[in-house]
Amino acid sequence: MKQQLAFLFFCIPLSAFLQSYELNEQWQILGPNEKPLEDSRRSANGIGPVEFITANKQVEGLLLAGALNGGLFYSIDGGEAWVNAGSDNWPYSACAWAQFHPQNAKAWFAYSNHHGDNGSAGPIGNQGGIYRTIDSGLNWDLIADKSSFINSEYLTVHGFKFHPVKPDYLYAYTTEGVYLTENCLADEVKWNRITDLGGWVFDMDFNGKKCMMSQMQHTKWNVFYGEIDKMNHLQKIDFIAEINDPIESITCEPYGDHFLILINYLRKGDEVWKYHIESGESEIVLKNQRVIFGKGRTFAISPYRDELIIGSSTTMKRYDLSTKNENRMGGGYHVDIERVLFDPFDSMKVYIGTHGGVYMSEDNGSSWISKSKGLGVAEVEGMAIDLENSERIAIGCYHDGSSLREDFNNNGLYQWKNVNGGDGLIPLLPNGQPNVVYSSNQYSGGGLYISLDSGRTNKNIHSLQGVKTTGWSMAAILHPIDQDLLFFNFEHPSGENKGNGDLARTTDPTERGSAEFISDFKKSHGLKKYVVYGVYNSVHEPNALYIHVIDMTENEAGKSLMIHRVYKTDNCTDTATIVQDSWRELEIPRSDWIGSIIPDQRKGHIVYLAYVSGKKGTEGEKGENGLIYRLKYKKRKNVLRSDKDITSNIPSSPSGRYNLISDEAGGMFFGSRTGVYYGDKKTLKGRGSWQKIGHGLPHCKVHGLYYDKKRRTLTVGFFGRGVWRYYL
Repeated sequence: MKQQLAFLFFCIPLSAFLQSYELNEQWQILGPNEKPLEDSRRSANGIGPVEFITANKQVEGLLLAGALNGGLFYSIDGGEAWVNAGSDNWPYSACAWAQFHPQNAKAWFAYSNHHGDNGSAGPIGNQGGIYRTIDSGLNWDLIADKSSFINSEYLTVHGFKFHPVKPDYLYAYTTEGVYLTENCLADEVKWNRITDLGGWVFDMDFNGKKCMMSQMQHTKWNVFYGEIDKMNHLQKIDFIAEINDPIESITCEPYGDHFLILINYLRKGDEVWKYHIESGESEIVLKNQRVIFGKGRTFAISPYRDELIIGSSTTMKRYDLSTKNENRMGGGYHVDIERVLFDPFDSMKVYIGTHGGVYMSEDNGSSWISKSKGLGVAEVEGMAIDLENSERIAIGCYHDGSSLREDFNNNGLYQWKNVNGGDGLIPLLPNGQPNVVYSSNQYSGGGLYISLDSGRTNKNIHSLQGVKTTGWSMAAILHPIDQDLLFFNFEHPSGENKGNGDLARTTDPTERGSAEFISDFKKSHGLKKYVVYGVYNSVHEPNALYIHVIDMTENEAGKSLMIHRVYKTDNCTDTATIVQDSWRELEIPRSDWIGSIIPDQRKGHIVYLAYVSGKKGTEGEKGENGLIYRLKYKKRKNVLRSDKDITSNIPSSPSGRYNLISDEAGGMFFGSRTGVYYGDKKTLKGRGSWQKIGHGLPHCKVHGLYYDKKRRTLTVGFFGRGVWRYYL
């Protein structure tokens, strides 16, 4: 008997050991790490958005390129190959601007922001700021955080510039004026505000001993001009102060004994003005431009010729300042342009940073080639994996459409190929159907697509079913067992529900009119204006569906409110009418953006819900909230018995959609900006800590998490750094 007990006690820890994971290994990046392949030319196919590109003026071929969410990269060979500059180790793997020290090619300065602001620098956050390396990215020091300025996490650093004569003088222009450090290489860097100029300082540049700044305060824009070393005596430029049209941004560039000023209007055509340094005279150079991207920073003057390049709409124009001739430049680049850079060593070489990566021209803009190898900055909005072959991965990417990772040539080599355009959203891959891929985009005429030939041709499911897409609110999922059964949201094009977003299903998405509508929340729950925003299911409860509905309503005072609701149906395969009437609302801890909803593997009345916002929430709550909850409902009822916060030791940080996934042992994985974590059964009951998985991950928002129990791999999609994998 004692021997039997000893054997029993021996087996328990052995069993636990066999189910444990190796959690201390390196994560591996799966890409895309260069521009995806394409079956046909797409103007918006690319690797990810690049906010800026800058060149070192002492070392030929030494470049920096940065992405608002993906971080900072460098190249030592003129863009032939790129390497992450160490920004993956910053608390926010995001970079809005960077500069080389004027005399030290190994000293780099970079601004890490919490998140981008629709194509330009965003707030500093609690852990962002200006970083410095003096060893080409091996080590970084934070030399300016929020406390260096006004101690606000909402301050934005729009950029920084070095003094043209004093190389250690570094100016940072921000949403709260201009700051200066007189020794940017010191062990302890000190910053001082140097002017009493209030509001935003959006751009700043030098021409000899002269300085120019664009500033916005109380929605009114001005341009100030004066001596570099007398910044407390800057003067307004009169013609700018007299403009009454709404302005989005103003940027300036030195040009001979002038400054050129680009005024980016909100409504009317944009203009370029020339301002003479000594006389103060001004004249208009260009009218009726359309600077859509780059917030006015797609504007550069050639150091070799009397011409400028300007990004106008989805193309670039060259303007000869002496002959006043204007013409479009050659194509072949991603159409959304953020930055233009003339090479300091080669008069014919030009670089551009685009929403699809870096492009280079060696003939002054007549032709272009992608130079993005190693720039893994894809902004993944959604991810899908074929669990019969988890090497097959599909992603939908902001700015760069949808791409499929597939063995296209049947040679064992998996490559990324673009399979749909637009801003990619939710993709789907049915297990064991190697030629089928679903993709989606935000176009008003777009929606959810199906391809039966690995993306070579696509059919628009929304169009075939006679409904509209919900655009950015796209949601779609396959039945966990019946992989031919598709659920997707749609917008009613007409009728009393016009504009509302409901849920449909079909087993043959290529057949016109085959979809059945399985929700009508105006009829069943009295909602007036709403959209089904997320849909979730599980193999452990295969016929149940959980959906996240955004209810757009008003309070008693008539103020608009956004209420997040969760509904469940126990049998999504019943007749459409029955399913419509079967949705029951589940109480949730708080109204906030939801990342994932997963039922317990054994107990259907227990549900795990993950939020995306961090512990502070996004709806203005005070205090801290949980990221992950264990929700226990009364059996066969909607009433919430308990809502246990099981976040435990996971730091507060924003995440994304589909950020929680279960394994076969009753545990779960959770992904956020601070890392990917594992919680076992004890953790999920609130009695244990989460274990961080591996090392080497970037710090970006998670938009997709998959666990392959056959191969024991974990795959995660990042908004800014593509797809990564861990071998458990």
